[in-house]
Formats: sequence, C-alpha cells, structure tokens
Amino acid sequence: MAYYKPLRVLLPIAFLWFALHDGVEARETRLVPGVDNNGERIYLESHRTPALYTGDFGDCGGGGDDVFSITKFDAGLYTDNFTVLFNMHGSTTLRKENVMCTYIYSSHLRKRANRSQYTYGEQRFEMIFDPCLTQVYSMCPVDVATPITAWAQIPIPPIELDVIPSIAYGIPDFDGIARLQIFSNTSQTRIGCFQASLKNGHSLSHPIAIPIVLGFFTTLAILSSFVLAIYGSNIPQMRTHYAHAFSGLIVFEAFHSIFFSGAVSVRWPSVLPAWRSNFAWSAGLIYADKIVDGISSFAGINGNASEANTVGSVVSDGGFSQRLYGRSIAPGVQLTVEKSLAVARGLFRRQGPPFNSSNPDDYTWGGRPTRPGLPLPGSPSGFTGTLAILNIPPPDAFLSALIWFFIFLALILASMALVRYVLCRQAIQKRLEIEKLGYFRSHLPGYIGVASLRAFFIGFTPLTTLALLQLASPDPPELKAIAAVMGFLVLLGVGSVVYYACHTRLRLGRYEIVSDRLRLERGRVLKVVPTVTLICASRIALGDETGRRPLATFPWFHIKYTDVDPDRTTAHEDEAYIKRFGWLTAHYRRTRWWFFSCWFVYQLVRAIILGAAISSPMAQVFGLLLVETIAFIVIARLKPFEGSRNSAAAVWLLGVSKVATAGLSIGFLPNFSLGGIPSTALGIIIVAIQMVLVAAILIFIGLSVISSWMSLTRDRDDFPKFLQPHRTKFLAKMDRRAPDIPEVKKIGSDHEDREPAAPYFSVNSVRREPKIGEGLSGTIDPYLLSNGSGVFLPPGGVGSRPVSLNSRHSISSLRRAALVHPGSRSTADLTQVPLETPPRIAERPNSSRRRPQMSPPLEAPEDQGGLRGTARPAVENKEPRRAKR
Repeated sequence: MAYYKPLRVLLPIAFLWFALHDGVEARETRLVPGVDNNGERIYLESHRTPALYTGDFGDCGGGGDDVFSITKFDAGLYTDNFTVLFNMHGSTTLRKENVMCTYIYSSHLRKRANRSQYTYGEQRFEMIFDPCLTQVYSMCPVDVATPITAWAQIPIPPIELDVIPSIAYGIPDFDGIARLQIFSNTSQTRIGCFQASLKNGHSLSHPIAIPIVLGFFTTLAILSSFVLAIYGSNIPQMRTHYAHAFSGLIVFEAFHSIFFSGAVSVRWPSVLPAWRSNFAWSAGLIYADKIVDGISSFAGINGNASEANTVGSVVSDGGFSQRLYGRSIAPGVQLTVEKSLAVARGLFRRQGPPFNSSNPDDYTWGGRPTRPGLPLPGSPSGFTGTLAILNIPPPDAFLSALIWFFIFLALILASMALVRYVLCRQAIQKRLEIEKLGYFRSHLPGYIGVASLRAFFIGFTPLTTLALLQLASPDPPELKAIAAVMGFLVLLGVGSVVYYACHTRLRLGRYEIVSDRLRLERGRVLKVVPTVTLICASRIALGDETGRRPLATFPWFHIKYTDVDPDRTTAHEDEAYIKRFGWLTAHYRRTRWWFFSCWFVYQLVRAIILGAAISSPMAQVFGLLLVETIAFIVIARLKPFEGSRNSAAAVWLLGVSKVATAGLSIGFLPNFSLGGIPSTALGIIIVAIQMVLVAAILIFIGLSVISSWMSLTRDRDDFPKFLQPHRTKFLAKMDRRAPDIPEVKKIGSDHEDREPAAPYFSVNSVRREPKIGEGLSGTIDPYLLSNGSGVFLPPGGVGSRPVSLNSRHSISSLRRAALVHPGSRSTADLTQVPLETPPRIAERPNSSRRRPQMSPPLEAPEDQGGLRGTARPAVENKEPRRAKR
C-alpha cells in the first residue's frame, strides 16, 4: 500500500490539470484567412498575438486639451493577413449642447481619428479612418451619455508594411509607439491624444525570473562569507579565510553599476531600460501596490490608475480643481463642462471589459493605463524611463528604496538570530559538533551590530544617489525635505564610521612628505601588449633599481606614515581592531587595509555626478567617464584585494565594464543625433558587456561556495580524495598571500628592461682528462710528442685504405699554451684507463708531417657533480684508428 501513496497526491493534480486544459480547449476558436511567408493562403486564430502590438498607454495631450478618458486602448498590426486591430473603451465630457452647437453632433459633425505608429523616431505608418465609415457608432458623434466602445479590424495594403524594417519584428524591446489623435471637423483642432508603447513579444526585461536567480546567487555569496566569519575561535585565522570568500559588496556594486548607469539624462534605446530593470531590486526599488500607493498619496500624486487622461495625473499643490478640469475648450462652454462633471465622474471610473474566454476574438496582450506620475509610455528618457518599466513614479523612488532597505535589514538581523537559535538547539540535542561556532554564539550582539553597519555601507551608494536625484528633480518640497534629511544622515553615519576606523589605526603615528621620483618604464599588459607605466622610485627594491632602465624620470613626492611603535601588530593581526572594523578591512591586503576609505570617496563622487548633475547630460557623461577611468587606473595599480577572485571581479571586470559603459554612453548625447537603429546597436553592445560581467560574477560566486567549503573542512580528514590536492593548494596559497610579502620576480621576465650585461668568463671547476696516447706503448713521433697532440698509426694492420687516409692527426681544441701535461693521477682517472692493451702505435715511415691544426672549441656538458659555470674548457678526445693493411 505504500507504493500507492504517491498516487493519492498525483492523481488529483492530474485530474485538475486535465480539467483546466479541457476548459481552455473548450474555448471556441474562430479562424480568419491569412497568408504565410511563402504567399500561400492559410487560416489563423482570431485571438493570436499580433506581430506588433501596444502595451501600456497614457495621455499625450501635453497642454491639457483633451476631453476624453480612456480605460482601454489596444492596437495590433497583423502581418499575416495585413490587418490592423483597433480597440478602445472610454468616455468623454462632451455633450451635444456642450459644444455650443447642438447640431454639431448631428450629421454635420463628425470626428476623425488619426492613428499613427512611430518607430525609431520616424513616422513609418499612418492611416486615417472615419469612425462613422468603420461602424464605430459610439464615436459618431461622441456624447457624455454614450460610452465609447470602438472596435475595428481594418485591412491595409501590403505595400504599407514595406516601410517597417523587418528587424522590428524580432529585435528585443522594440522601440516604437502607437498614437491616437482625435480632431474635430468643426474647429479643425485636436481634442484628444493617447499614446502607447509598441511591443513585438521579445524583451530583456524579466521582472520575476532574473531577479529570483540573481537573488539566489547573491544569497549564496552572503552565506558563504557569513559562515567563514562565524567559524573558528582564532580571530586572525578567521579573517584570513573570510578574506578569500567572494565579497557581497562586489556583488551589489556590480548590480548597482548596471542599474544606475541609466541615471544619465539621455534618450536611451528601450533595450537598455528593459535590461536594467532586472537589477532594480538590488537598489531597493521593488514594486508593491500598497507601498507605492501610500507614498504617492503622501507625495500628493493623485489620479485614477485605471484610466488615461491628463485629469488627475498631476501633483496637487493648490489650485488642483482648476487644473483638473481646466481644459482648453472654447470659453463659452466652460460652465457647461462643469455642469456635466457629475455624470462624467461615474464614467471616469469605468474599467475596460475583462478578458472573456468565451469570446473567440478576445485577447490577453493588451496594456493598461499608466500610473499617475509616470512618464508617457514609449519615451524611455533618462532615469524615469527605467522607473516607468518598474511602475514606480520618480517622486516615490527614494522613499520606496528606503523602506525596502529597512525591510532587508530586519530580515538579515532576524536570520542571524534564527541561526543562533538553531545552533543552540543542535548543541542541546548533541546533533552537531559546534565547538568552532562557540565564539559566534557568545558574541551575537556584536555580530548583529557589524551586520547592520555592513548593510549601511553597501546601501550607501543607492541611497545617496536616489536622495540626490530627488533633490535635483522638480518634486514636492515635502519629498525633498525627507530626502535631504535621510540622505544627510546616511552620509554622516557611514562617513563617520569610515573616518573613525582610519583614525583608530593611524592616530599613533606621524605623517611626512618625502621627496621621490617618478620613473617612466616599459611594461607589458597581459605579458603581450607593450605599454608604458609610471612607478615611484621608492617602490622599487634597492637591488632591482640598478637593473631597470627608465625612459625618463620626473621629480615627485609621497606621503610617508611612520608608526610610533614599530613593533605594533598589523591591522590583520590586531584582534581588537578586527572585532571592531574587520567588516571594513578584512577583504583587503595587509598593506591596503585602508582602501575602504578610498572606496567611500569614490562612491560619493560617483553619486554626486549621477544625482546632482541630472540637468546636464554632457557633464554627467564626461564626468562619469573621467571618474571611472581614474578609478580604474588607481584600483588596478593598488590591487587592494587579498583574494584573487575579488581582485579579478572588482579591479578588472567591474572596472572595464564601467569605463566601457561610460564611454559608449557618449553616443547617446543629443549633440551627436544618433539614429534609431545605430543607437539600438550601441545599446546591445552595452548589454553584452554587462552580461559578461554578470556571468563572471555568478561563476565567481559558485567558486566561492566551493572554496568556503574547503575552508570549513580545513581541520577534517574526511574529504573527497580527488579534491584533496586542490584544497591543499588553496590553503597553501591562502597562507602565502596573508603576509602580503611582494613576490620575487622571475629571472628573465623583464630581460628587455635590464641593462646589457658586460662580457665575462669564469671557470668554476676543471676535471683533468687523460692525454691522447698517454700510458700507451709505441713509437711516437718526436715532433708530435713535444706538442702532445698527434699520433701516427703503425703500418701494419688490416685493410687496404689509401695511404693518404692513414696520415690523419688527432687534433686538440687547446692552444699550445694550454696543452694538457702529464701530472699526478688520482683514483678517478684509473677508471678511464682501458683494461685491454691497446694496439702498438708506431711511426709510419715516409709519412708526411704537418703541423697540427687548431679546431674551434667544443661545448662540454655540465658537470653534474661540481659547480655549474658559464663556460669550461673541453678537450677533444679522438680514439686512434688502426691502420689497414
């Protein structure tokens, strides 16, 4: 019976799925004729998704000259059967008598609707139709007592679609708008305008899937660092292992840099705001109806989010009633409009009809009216374009981020308390050996305080940037006052902690300015690309200075800090300092423990450029490019991080991404007037660069989890054997990098920068070789004997070689002054004496005598037993050949 228990759970789910599936399939499907890509006639479902369709919509009247309130505005372009679908629901404040001529709403008065599509800033398609001729009788004529229910499917000639580029149907986040303008035939003026964004079904914005994945990996990074911070009892050793975990600060900084790159006030292609919206959660910008509605009510942003009209979509600060109903109509009908408000209010609250699954022509791809306070759809300009995708009004951004920041902070503190409770329960039940976690259990308040300070240090960048954006925007004074106070408190709190951390360590010492010189030297990037680098002479080792050849030198200076107590422990070995400020200094090298102060100043300058300079796009772009370039050079030169993954991500990947994004943003400035398609291509390049950054961050987080596991099991022997060498190597590298001692440069790595070595010759060891013919009997030529270099073979022997071949001399490689002379022998030389008696060597009569010729010196192999020298003399030893008879 145990095998049937899973069926009790699966069968109801299966039956429910089949029931829902049958309900969907039970919907009546109506087919309409169409044409495929090959031009053949086919039949299509009437509720299919168009190739281009509208999204959210809003009022584009601008000057408040509209007298319509629209609750539904959908338009779709079908390329398979060359039709345009138009669907609109709404109401109007006009009556027949309200236009001063009752007969105007008769057969003599008609409204013309002009629906245009604008793609990439160019008008691509335009169609003019008469509502009366297209059977839209609710607009023929319009009246306050008649709701507008306009639905039409209008055929268009195929030649009209040729003006739309084919890339528009497949590019992600298509950049286009659909606009409906209504004109009066009598006054020849526009009385209605509504605009919606265009979509093609492809987008880089996934507000649920991507944030969940990124949040999961971010949680892994935080946990992998947290477990190393609580595991152990030796504080310096805990800091060493914690320094090699992937920093959560770097993760959030990468996400913040992507999201706030859209704070530059330029006209972005829609692909960039869509991509950046996936990282808004890291800055605390998460849409929640109750939070946004509460902040909007406090900010004075009033209006009905279920309708699109300029009525109510403004900030109320006095005189709201006059601006709410002050339409640009003829002055004589103002009283009539005010009398009809009672009837109009009921129609303003009218919602668009819900989706009807029984209707074969109904669809689900339609948009909604924009919230009050949001910009017009289809115009992603500046930071408001990114906020519009999040459905958060710009005045609500700072307060929304501040509320979510405190919610996240409360979750972090509650999680730490929960972890301690679980550990205590496990210790009581003796299910877990937690000797290494005793320090965390006894110091929970200190860990909670450190976690709070760390969260404020990470949240300093988004909160400061959003506060400055709030102050530079034309928002209500109440919101500006809150942003100024809270932003100042965050700046003062984080800045005070940073200053106090530096002062605590550096107060017992003195500073002095020391003269120095800047050296311009040759170098290589990635050991391949030649470049020129600047280095201070004081940073070069004394023994290495003479070997480097600078291109030029310049006078310079540096600030030197001298500690009063030379024997005082370093910042990474001082347990008291680590307990108080290890959350700031732990990830940095021993000689770069103060780098958190530089990071704080860099983030503050960057926030000022993005937030305070919002009214000057050129100052934002070029100022940001300058700051990012300087920061990249300085951080790359300092190499502050102790862990290799942190250094690779924060120094190289993040730095290159910031500089490239700031540099490519220059093309979006209004002065360059970049076209639609080139700007979209440029935006896709920026997205590709940032995608590489995000992918690398996720990979580093995965590797950090593995390295944290190795650190936690450093005292255990039960470890997988195939990972044992990697753990040993990782722990050895960790111990080697902890003292922060400069590594010795390999010999030959900079041979091009060295001074050319002077020629020299030295002999470290010489071993005597036996002389040719020494110890052998025979008749030796007197001349050759005096020189010790030549031997003649006897006339007797086997063979018939020519006489000329038997008169060869054995030639030595030594000069006469360096010929080997017989001397005392050692036991080592006895091993080289042949055991057999060599043949008789005699002088051949009538042999031609010639002086021995000198041959070039030959290289001898190095003596493995003695010292290695740069050169040693070698003696050629040729065995005498036997003469052939």
